[in-house]
Amino acid sequence: DKYIIGVFANGMVIAIDQHAAHERVRLECMLNQLKREIEGVPVIISHPLKHPIHIQLSKHHTEFVKTFKKKLFSLGLCTDVKEASCCQVTAIPLACFTDSLELNVSHDEIQELFKRSLEQLISSDGCDLSVPAPLISYLHSKSCHGAIRFGDSLILEHCRTLIHQLSHCKLPFQCAHGRPSVVPIIQLRKEQEKKEIKELNFLRLRQLCQ
Repeated sequence: DKYIIGVFANGMVIAIDQHAAHERVRLECMLNQLKREIEGVPVIISHPLKHPIHIQLSKHHTEFVKTFKKKLFSLGLCTDVKEASCCQVTAIPLACFTDSLELNVSHDEIQELFKRSLEQLISSDGCDLSVPAPLISYLHSKSCHGAIRFGDSLILEHCRTLIHQLSHCKLPFQCAHGRPSVVPIIQLRKEQEKKEIKELNFLRLRQLCQ
C-alpha cells in the first residue's frame, strides 16, 4: 500500500512509489492537455471567468498589456484595458478550473499569475511563451492532491495500469516535486551481480504491461 515491487527487465527488482508515480502521470497528463494549436501556434487553453477581475497597474504596465495582448492570450490570459491604470482579466487557463468548470484558484492567485506572465513577456520582449511559473506550481500541487496516497490499496490490475502509464512519461523517474518515483533494489541474475546497475528500460516495461 506504499510501493509497487516487481521484477522487470534483466531480473531487476525495483520499487515504485505509488504516490510519486501517479503524481508524475497526472502532471504530464495535465501538461499534455494544457495547450492546443491555433493557426499552427500552440496556446494555453483558456476559459472565461464569470466575473472579470480588475487589476490595478501603472500606466507603463498598462501599455505593455496592450502591446502583448496576443501573447497573453497564448499564455491562457484574456485581457481588456478599460482605463489608463486598470486592466481586466476575463479568462484564465482552463487548468485552473475543476472538471465541473468551477474556479479552483483565488483572486490573489489569478493576479499573481497575470503579473508574473506579464513580467515574463516584458523581460523577454515577448519571446518567452513558456508555461508561467505560477501555473506550473499550481499544476504540481493539483497533481499531488489528486494522486493515489500512501496507504491506498491497489489491486494487481491497477498496479499494471500505473506502470504502463508511467512508462509513457517524459520524466518517469521523479514526481512533480522531484522526489524519486522509481528505485532499483537488486539485480537477481547472478551474471549481472558484479556489473553496474543500468537505468531501467521503460520500453521493456511498456512491452511487459501490454
